[in-house]
Amino acid sequence: MEHSKVIAILNEIEERFPVNSWKASEFHVWPLIRIEIAMKLYSLFKPSANPEKINNVAQKPLVGPGFFNKLKSISNWENRSLKHKLDDFKMRFQLKSNAKVLFLSFAASRVEFNGSAFNKQVDPIINYLNNSEINSLLLELKYNIQQNIDPSNKNQCICIDQHMRFYLWNNRSIDLDALYLDGYEEFMDFLEQRVGLKFDDLRGENLRIKIKNFILLIAYFKEILLRNKTKLSFVTCYYAMPCMALSAASKTLGIPCVDIQHGLQVNHAAYTKWSKVPVDGYSALPSMFWCWSHIETKIIMDWAKGTNGKHKAVIAGNTWNEIWQDEALSKGSYIESLERTNPTGKSFNILYTMQPLNDALPDFFMQAIKRSPADWKWWIRIHPRQINDIEKIKKLLEQGCGFEKVELKMASEFPLPVLLQHTDIHITLFSSVVIEAADFGVPSIIMHKNGLEIFNSEIESGYAVYEPGDSTKLIGVIEHLKLMKISGLGNRKTSSFRPCMDELIRQMV
Repeated sequence: MEHSKVIAILNEIEERFPVNSWKASEFHVWPLIRIEIAMKLYSLFKPSANPEKINNVAQKPLVGPGFFNKLKSISNWENRSLKHKLDDFKMRFQLKSNAKVLFLSFAASRVEFNGSAFNKQVDPIINYLNNSEINSLLLELKYNIQQNIDPSNKNQCICIDQHMRFYLWNNRSIDLDALYLDGYEEFMDFLEQRVGLKFDDLRGENLRIKIKNFILLIAYFKEILLRNKTKLSFVTCYYAMPCMALSAASKTLGIPCVDIQHGLQVNHAAYTKWSKVPVDGYSALPSMFWCWSHIETKIIMDWAKGTNGKHKAVIAGNTWNEIWQDEALSKGSYIESLERTNPTGKSFNILYTMQPLNDALPDFFMQAIKRSPADWKWWIRIHPRQINDIEKIKKLLEQGCGFEKVELKMASEFPLPVLLQHTDIHITLFSSVVIEAADFGVPSIIMHKNGLEIFNSEIESGYAVYEPGDSTKLIGVIEHLKLMKISGLGNRKTSSFRPCMDELIRQMV
């Protein structure tokens, strides 16, 4: 379902039903429910009418509000209480590091950089804090992401997946003190009739388990914050349940919680058009949104301005892109590798960023590759959530266009900013890479109508154009943008994250 339609449905619900009266103890539960609805409706998205390729490539999200539903069967776990208690003791010792700044992030945010797995959003900030002699700790959720190299700042990083699950297991007998859901069943009947879907995960015992896990995780993170005497917390995907819980725990202790932008926010239900936010805000939402540009800041402040400062957005920049705009790094080993295999000027480089969506490689796109000039090189970059489907993607490419003009390995393994420095034109369905490409002066072609809503600013400023579903027209647009690139589309002015961090440090001290 299109993003704008999802938000329209959510706003209709907020208008018709008493969403702010739904509470567990003192915590509003509407943010949990709203995100769960949005993610399910987004999952119905089909960018083309080719359902057979959908199941071959698309993958369920690794991270999301529905992740903890599996804990409803937790009573079936094998009881290894002694090992769990020993692990708990060890983890409790590790989690006490007097971290004045606490981060909660995901292994999916890591890329290989300088011989280690580098968290694109968090590690630049940790390095900055280290230089300021401020102690910090990164709590990481791996889920099913496997890494073959050590994380950067590994002495300041703890994987908490198992410990967090053990905490939920160990407190499974605790019941909710109070759950207020007046009018909730009427709302659910309306929702299911409105969209033609069942939402069993948001009814009955499933709903109670979801809310109980949320309340327990608030207590879990509150304990960690108190143990470390933390003054500031960060999350990188606030609408995942653990991050919402850390946000709520921080708020109960009067600690600011900051969500670092990691992708699209325009027309995303987690960031856009909350129409019934209480004056005192929602505890599950961060107190500050760290945004890449004025575009995201505005769409958040449009609804946050009525919360008396409980929620606000600031332009703080893209930490990962900022690192790579440094001259010393721009001439590093990655660029040298690219120059050896694909010297500047030898070919016209087109970067296609895939998304974990249905039909991520449309037929017309692969036809355009086949029909393109011999000196056009197509860099196909898979999404981190598609890594387990790499062989299926290779097969689709082999059948659809072959590999004569295609580079998949380096395109998927090298840091995105490196590729953008080597890219002439970027193409996608509606990936947030459109924003990052503009920072490097690279124009984008958007191939799905969702992009018209999301990237209106980039389209108006000339950094993006819309061209859906036709290989001949796509090649024509590329030729046109090729001329634009030659005429010198400049890098978009971006903000540095350092002034924002300096202000946060000042407030913390």
